[in-house]
Amino acid sequence: MSGNTKYNTDLATRQMQINEWAYNNKLETLFIFQIVFLTLTFFAVLIYVQKLGFINIYFMGFVMLIVLFILAVVISNRISYTTKVRDKRFWNRRQFGYMDALDPSKGSAEFLTSLQKQTGNIPPTPACPASCKNGK
Repeated sequence: MSGNTKYNTDLATRQMQINEWAYNNKLETLFIFQIVFLTLTFFAVLIYVQKLGFINIYFMGFVMLIVLFILAVVISNRISYTTKVRDKRFWNRRQFGYMDALDPSKGSAEFLTSLQKQTGNIPPTPACPASCKNGK
């Protein structure tokens, strides 16, 4: 395969990845808009039922607060997942922060130190038998 063909193949593959990410991002945005629309529709029905006199205004306000809280949690969860956890290259993959420490150039001591900083504790290490201390 010539250099130009490989470049074109890599370019087309990357463009496909970008298109997939953009498509799924638009689907996620549509999901959020659908949830907001359903919430607003539920509020309209709730206000109508309250105007008919079937429920108290305090109960309506309480239910609206609960639904708004759930809506805010869902939206903030999706935003934080996309910005902090979702892979920037592939939409369906996750990033694991502690995996950045698995650099082959680092030794095991650096890995344990970085893992300790991220988790706050040191994982148990296997004990070295007396024979390994003597080099036997």
